Amino acid sequence: PYWEPRLLQRKSTNSPNSIGSREMSLPFGLSQRKLGRVQSISPPEVGDKSFIMITDIQDSTRLWEMNRNEMYEALILHRQCVRALLEETGGYEMSTEGDAFFLAFHSADSMLKFAAKLQDEHLSIAWPSGLDDNVQSLMSERAEATADALARMLKFDLRSFASDSPQELPVWKGLRVRIGMHCGPSVSKQAESGRILLKGPCTDGCKNIVNIVTSGGQVVCSEAVLTGLSERVSNMLSLVHLGRYCLDNHNEGVELFSVLPRSLTRRQKEFLPLQFMTQLSFSALECPDGSNNTVLAFCSISQLQQIERHLAAEKEKQSQLSVEVQRLPSPEVARAMSRECSTDSPCVQTKRAPEEELFRLFTSTIESTVYKHLGYIAESKPGFYLLAFHNQLNAIAWATEVQVNMMDQKWPESVLQVPQCCEKYRDDDPLQLLYRGPRLKIGMYAGNLQAVSLHRKTGRAQYFGPGINVAARVAALANGGQALIACDGDEDFAAIKILLSSQLTVSSHTDRGLVQLKGVAGMKRVVQVHQNLVGKRKFNPIRKISILPGNFKPFELPSVRDNSVEFSSQSVLSQRLPILQRLSRYSERSDRPKEEGAYQGRRSRSTLVVRSQLKPELSIDSSKL
Repeated sequence: PYWEPRLLQRKSTNSPNSIGSREMSLPFGLSQRKLGRVQSISPPEVGDKSFIMITDIQDSTRLWEMNRNEMYEALILHRQCVRALLEETGGYEMSTEGDAFFLAFHSADSMLKFAAKLQDEHLSIAWPSGLDDNVQSLMSERAEATADALARMLKFDLRSFASDSPQELPVWKGLRVRIGMHCGPSVSKQAESGRILLKGPCTDGCKNIVNIVTSGGQVVCSEAVLTGLSERVSNMLSLVHLGRYCLDNHNEGVELFSVLPRSLTRRQKEFLPLQFMTQLSFSALECPDGSNNTVLAFCSISQLQQIERHLAAEKEKQSQLSVEVQRLPSPEVARAMSRECSTDSPCVQTKRAPEEELFRLFTSTIESTVYKHLGYIAESKPGFYLLAFHNQLNAIAWATEVQVNMMDQKWPESVLQVPQCCEKYRDDDPLQLLYRGPRLKIGMYAGNLQAVSLHRKTGRAQYFGPGINVAARVAALANGGQALIACDGDEDFAAIKILLSSQLTVSSHTDRGLVQLKGVAGMKRVVQVHQNLVGKRKFNPIRKISILPGNFKPFELPSVRDNSVEFSSQSVLSQRLPILQRLSRYSERSDRPKEEGAYQGRRSRSTLVVRSQLKPELSIDSSKL
């Protein structure tokens, strides 16, 4: 045995599940003898990227009280499984506290493989006969909370939770182990046992992660762990985005994910929410459900490629100027400068690349305002966000506020010198600022969504339906610094006006008219929303697709006896004239031989030959279509 149950001594703690508050009294020499099984594995190097894992058994205290002998045998089996997998994956055992393991790994791949195999191997262990009954009795006390978790899953297309294994295989058996993983900076320290301990922000953050995990059998890791994951290991896992949380020493927050092997994907439906901490963004379980009230918003930086090219050119120019030989400071001056320029000092922050600073400020501005207005981040890339809101009020409030907040950021001078990011003031009031920093293009649309599912790679909610296409088309119409929302009819437009007049008094709207969007059936009324502070911004007219009168379709010819038909209606011809003029310009650029006195249009799917010289009496030869 590793130790006798009577030797376990628990200190008083506020939470029975908190890590770091338990100590173990072991017989002399026992810990060193058992830890010697993994002495051959070298500890990972300390640095900015240390991979730390903490494991803990759910309800271990209750299980000890229910049956000491069974729990004693189960703990032995659990520890044998952990140490065998450490030797297989190359993990390093730093220490143990109670039934918890503090582990370190050399890479994200080895750590994720260990976590997945540990959960999988627990299903094949021959546990004591009465252990499963004791565990199930404890789980029945959480039946109501588990039912609430299943109800939250009903918004999703549950096919995304389909397991790669047959449905009849169990996903629960024996002890339920919760795991927390984090990646970050650490320093080494040698313990009395001779083992190397990694201390610092990474270990502290990992403790906070595992402390907020309420469900045994769940593996929670930070986004930094997934960043270093290989494609091969990533394909073996299923992810669910849990949101952004503020951990100790992480004021900007950390994105957390629930990770499991694909064979245990069905477990994701039964996990309870994380314990309360400072939450900075919603999880996939709290996203809008895709009803008709759900508003999708596309947000991007206008003319981003031109901005990046301009900054790259300036960087190249600065690098050429720095080639000149400059006198280096003396060693005493260099040491003084290094002491003054700490990690958080302005002199270090100014050394950040302008492109990196631009995306960092853009990201912080978007995400801080999204969570404030109850929005969900469905997708994000450098310079782009796809967001979902529960209703139009939250979406419009976010869109109008983020346009103003972008001007309040501390943009680098090199960014403000870019023509697409420079400062602009009102013509009639030189003190009134209209633009400062990158301009945002925002397009929004409510409803017409068909399904919500979870992305297998990112673990975030993804939306399907025509509403995605409409929101993307509206965003493409927007100018830099402009926020547009599409309405289905007069009732939707009237509802937006009521919202702006009653609840968003600091904002106003401008009707941009009816627009036919590409690939969208029917007309959409496009409305510009903005705060009164930037209401004097001037934008180019919205590009509109011309609509033909009546039921006449372009290039649709009625059936006639001979192969030509004449149009004498001046009203119809006036609508056709711009099209025919474009066809004539295409024919002038064509290298194909033309018939005398005729215009030949550019071939795409059909060829239209227009005879006579665009006169009121027009003859079209339909045989050559």
